[in-house]
Amino acid sequence: MKLTLTIASFNLKPLLIAHLCCAAMILSPIRAQQTDPSLLLPDTCGLVNADALRRDQAFLQMELFRNTLATLEKTDIRYEIARKRFKSAKQLYWFYSELAKTTEETIRAFQLQNPGLYAHIQSLRSDCGKPVVAMVGTYERFSPIENLGETWVNYDTSMIKGEPIPMMEEEWVNGIRVLPRMYYAVQIQISTSSDITALRHELGHYEVIVSHSKAYYAYLQHLNQLGKSTNGGHNPDDASGMLATKYERLQR
Repeated sequence: MKLTLTIASFNLKPLLIAHLCCAAMILSPIRAQQTDPSLLLPDTCGLVNADALRRDQAFLQMELFRNTLATLEKTDIRYEIARKRFKSAKQLYWFYSELAKTTEETIRAFQLQNPGLYAHIQSLRSDCGKPVVAMVGTYERFSPIENLGETWVNYDTSMIKGEPIPMMEEEWVNGIRVLPRMYYAVQIQISTSSDITALRHELGHYEVIVSHSKAYYAYLQHLNQLGKSTNGGHNPDDASGMLATKYERLQR
């Protein structure tokens, strides 16, 4: 069973994210689980620049299709397909290269301004003691009504005796997978028009989601049974919303 939850900073709105694909084994500092090459488990805790991973995947795909083109005649029907894929991968490489810089600057600014909270987030573990990661990315905000930040999570209860495990679903663009699904991972997106205040806010949601998975999953199930909305993680009794507001207001 999976429960999908979207948590937003201010107003709730689905976010359309573009992605690219590649092999799981090269996603350092993430390692692939041997039994399933599409499933990743973290080797480390804390913040990971998801846009840098996407950039690296785009580069590998770009080189793959470049090499493929070199082996094909232009009259080969596969040549045009490979050419279009190469062009797409190249565009995505430059797109994610810029986003990766912004994401890295945001993470670095957070580390410098809030070193105590940064160290705390880096040390978080799941209920069962597993390392967990916050896959942080940046997105363009084209309207004032769009969110300044969003947190996305799926809880999967099928792996370990029904225990709720936070996970990220796999990501695709143009029919090509960018990143495989990842267990013990939560996706955080921060808009280009926000600052580390939005990141701190989302990390409040993240902390409750990953380190109190059992209690928070039960809370969400209770809301569902009552037919109530999650209200973007900001119902009066929502622990993640309370912590998000607390972290948002921190100075140092």
